[in-house]
Amino acid sequence: MAIECVGNEHALKACVDAVRKQGVVVQTGLHPHENPLDWFQVTFRDLEIKGAWAYPTHYWPRVIRLIASGLLPATRIVTKRITLDTAVTEGFDVLLDPAGAHLKILIDLSK
Repeated sequence: MAIECVGNEHALKACVDAVRKQGVVVQTGLHPHENPLDWFQVTFRDLEIKGAWAYPTHYWPRVIRLIASGLLPATRIVTKRITLDTAVTEGFDVLLDPAGAHLKILIDLSK
């Protein structure tokens, strides 16, 4: 299973590419516009695409276990770290760029 929670077409494609045959992709991120998938790959690999609103609390224990075990390398989705004073210019503006390559930008509040 792969969970796309960014609302970024590159992240959704990465999820489709990452799951095994007959895998499941759960889409929770809100996309600002239409997002074409490679439906040939979805059909050929017999993938299941599910939409989910928000983050149901019954998922949390499993996700926490997966992250703690290392099976879900959550730190890999953090592609940039910034400080609070640059959150708009180095965070939000960067994530809004359709040509951007960032998935998640972490705001470090300790600085």
